Amino acid sequence: MRLLCDLNAIDINSDNASSLLVEDYLIVCTGDKLHVYQNSCPHRRKPLNLISEKLLDEQKNFIRCEHHQALFTISQGLCISGPCTGGQLREIDFKVFDGKLYITEEKLMDDK
Repeated sequence: MRLLCDLNAIDINSDNASSLLVEDYLIVCTGDKLHVYQNSCPHRRKPLNLISEKLLDEQKNFIRCEHHQALFTISQGLCISGPCTGGQLREIDFKVFDGKLYITEEKLMDDK
């Protein structure tokens, strides 16, 4: 396993969804649920962000790609609007242990 971040860096149990970019990964928290995605849009395989690290839409209901405003569901990473409609963000397996979020080694091997 590889340490990605301390859970204190994530706004867990908030009424609104929150996101955090760490290296090449996007962590999204909705209530007490965490989702980790590779920060790569399926449209052109570029990072979802240009400059900003805010990757949720204004209402914090969807993940938004800054390149072409594609919208992805938070729970599945499924594109519902934009040039990659039907495409999906790559979900990353993770574990939470002792207040820290880790990426599992099996998924890291798939990244290569």
